[in-house]
Amino acid sequence: MAASSRIHLRPLKALDLPHLDELSSQQTQGNTPSLQNFVSEVLAEGDKFIRFDDNVFKTNGVRHEPPATAPIQIRSAVITNDPTENWFARTSVHEDSATDGTASWEEFDQNLRVNHSQHESEYTPSVASAEREYSWEQDLQTFGAAVNGWKEITMEIWLMRHAMPIFLLQDRDFRVLVITAVSMQGNRFIVVQIPVDREDIPVKAPNSQSKVVPAIYCSVETGELLDGKITWSMGTASDAKGVLPVALQKTQMAKAVAVDVQYFISWRMKQRKSVN
Repeated sequence: MAASSRIHLRPLKALDLPHLDELSSQQTQGNTPSLQNFVSEVLAEGDKFIRFDDNVFKTNGVRHEPPATAPIQIRSAVITNDPTENWFARTSVHEDSATDGTASWEEFDQNLRVNHSQHESEYTPSVASAEREYSWEQDLQTFGAAVNGWKEITMEIWLMRHAMPIFLLQDRDFRVLVITAVSMQGNRFIVVQIPVDREDIPVKAPNSQSKVVPAIYCSVETGELLDGKITWSMGTASDAKGVLPVALQKTQMAKAVAVDVQYFISWRMKQRKSVN
């Protein structure tokens, strides 16, 4: 991605975001981008990036995360930026079926795109809490929440708290702008997450002042249904901050991105059994 693009580890400030009444006092000193142009550009950037141009991402092996039956292709890339970003990505191809080891297209779409952050907190063991802080829901309706082949667009700021897997490390708070959409044809969805500034944009989430380490991540995630197969892809870069060295973080990332497949498929299997 070009340095001028938005999906990076540089947290967005209030003036980088489209106007929102709740942020009016932080957005008085300059021009903000139009909401329609902003979501159009971010979705186009994310959709292009997640297709994993081989000149950027290099193959980094295959992992298996039972009970998911699909093998998971891992890729990695170092993107020179400010700061330099270590991206890790995965792609897995699943049967379109609400059965053990996989999930149906409806399950993927309704749980990875719809209410993305809330569902993530339900199937990811490390997520201690998920709090929605801001939403552009009403503003998006001025153009039908649809643009350039995407519809049902949502844009919100969430505060996600993650418990760290290493003893004695403090929890991490990740503050992200979350944009989701589904294609006009209904067979492809996208989720883009970009860090937002903690100082410039007031924190509204309850319990946000407890002892945690502010951290950052960005990601692009897509699902696509084609010929009865679901291709699920995700790429992410992050910095957990604190005393955890970046080099150590990198050693854990291939496993971290792959295990999400296990978490999601396990969760769907349990959800199905609970209603039967």
